[in-house]
Amino acid sequence: MPTLRRLQELERCLILAKDVYEGFSLDEYAKILDHLSPRGLRVHLKAASIEEGRAVMARVREKGIKA
Repeated sequence: MPTLRRLQELERCLILAKDVYEGFSLDEYAKILDHLSPRGLRVHLKAASIEEGRAVMARVREKGIKA
């Protein structure tokens, strides 16, 4: 996270993805949101179910981030 925060301080956009077929888990996503600014941040998420997708969107809304 320190390197990613430093890149954001340099006003660099970040696109975070594990690979094309696997997104971050909800726990990993929560850590990203807790430690990085949403400004210029794009994250590839994985929702294995409708419930998990709703949980991701609830977390996004909780942080006040536009989805």
